[in-house]
Amino acid sequence: MTQLQMWTGICKWSAHHPPFSTLIMSLCYSTGKALGSANFGCFMYVLLQSIIGAVVLSYSMYITQKQGAHKSVWIGGIIFFSLSPIWSCSAQWFEKDMLYSLLFALFISLLVPIVLDRKCSKKQAVSITIAGIIAVLLRKTGIYELLPAAIAAFFYLRKQDRRRIGAAACTIFVVVSLVNKVLYPSLGIPAGSVKEAFSIPFQQTARYCITYPDEVTDEERKAVDAVLEYDKLDRFEQYCADSVKNRYRGNNSALPEYFKAWFGMFLKHPVNYIETAFITGCGVLDPQRPAVDGIIQISTEGAGSYGYFDKLGISLDRSEARGQIMNSIRENLTYLPVLVIFSMVGTYTWLLFSLIVYVLRTKKYKYLILLIPGFMNILVCFASPVNASMRYEMPLIAVLPMLIGLADSISKTESNPD
Repeated sequence: MTQLQMWTGICKWSAHHPPFSTLIMSLCYSTGKALGSANFGCFMYVLLQSIIGAVVLSYSMYITQKQGAHKSVWIGGIIFFSLSPIWSCSAQWFEKDMLYSLLFALFISLLVPIVLDRKCSKKQAVSITIAGIIAVLLRKTGIYELLPAAIAAFFYLRKQDRRRIGAAACTIFVVVSLVNKVLYPSLGIPAGSVKEAFSIPFQQTARYCITYPDEVTDEERKAVDAVLEYDKLDRFEQYCADSVKNRYRGNNSALPEYFKAWFGMFLKHPVNYIETAFITGCGVLDPQRPAVDGIIQISTEGAGSYGYFDKLGISLDRSEARGQIMNSIRENLTYLPVLVIFSMVGTYTWLLFSLIVYVLRTKKYKYLILLIPGFMNILVCFASPVNASMRYEMPLIAVLPMLIGLADSISKTESNPD
């Protein structure tokens, strides 16, 4: 809702939520409203996600089939995308993560033939450049998740193919940098807060101050309080960094002294810091912990807690009874046999780790290039403010059926290293 609030002037613009994502959402919303129904505008966005999702995920299975995967693998992928509630429910979210996940999957689908054939035509270079630019503009972490794979492909390819993929990587970086550093500021859109990058150190500071309050020196307390509201650090939650991160005062100039104090406290109790980092991000490794935002989300509280739906002209079904029924369905779906496995974020993390081990054992090292984005996505999830978030790991989940299919095709090729 914040993104629509920025578009309509209810709150100030910020690049905390990608402006390109906000533009797409808001154009759908405004078009619907111009036609007489803001709800229809929301439906247009949902329809857009559904169509793009059907095309991209089907295309990823087409690539899997084309690379020689067994029929059961790519058919299984189609069944997973078609019947798993993850995708049908995510397509109905009026939020930013689904579209990014789909462009993430498209980027890797386009990269597969480039890496496996060790060739990059002009058409392929243009396609992957466009997909990369759109993906990164939809979510800023895309630059860390997707660009390393393109760079790795640059070192793997040869001659003119290397130059083309290199040009694609450079173009993605330059265009996105110009948009973020030049275009958005010129439009009066300030950058998002740096606090988003410091979830783990802020969590470590809060837990340290709670655990060892008598060991915090006056200098350390002063340095911490200049950055975070020291007296409110007791709101620490191990599975979500927002309660601490939102205590950030916005004083970037105080960060050097803060990190000096942060490092000093680390030297006194390094195990505390390691434990905090692990419990903050361990949800992506736990195959027995349900995702905090997976399968289905139904809430009737938003209308009362935010109070902006009426201002935006969006009408909601505020029936508490129906909300309770849908939440009951969500709980039952989450814990159904077999389906319960796929509602755990950690399941997908360990599937990727298994693929990495398999590729190393078969010595088909070129396949590792295609696993880089998924691995980087896990690192981003580990450092994110929300532990065990399905929507944060959705990019990896979107490409895993294809990656599993490619692993199956490895077994049909010779085992000599490339």
